[in-house]
Amino acid sequence: MIYRDLKPENILLDKDGNIKLADFGICKVLDEAEQLTNSMIGTPQYLAPEVKNNMEGYDYSVDIWSLGCTLYEIVVGEPPFISPV
Repeated sequence: MIYRDLKPENILLDKDGNIKLADFGICKVLDEAEQLTNSMIGTPQYLAPEVKNNMEGYDYSVDIWSLGCTLYEIVVGEPPFISPV
């Protein structure tokens, strides 16, 4: 399963302090015949380069990129790769 929309707004805490993910609307389950997908979907600040560049396709590794961007924002306080106005 590819989540494709990991960002701070989709990470929730329950009453016991456990992490829960929300908004599974753009998830995709890859089966044996379909190992890659190529749709450009997700929040632009957290998209991996292979999604933005629409290369030969991508797999679950794009979620690792989004996790890194999300952790960066939690630690630093602003998303990575933003340009000053």
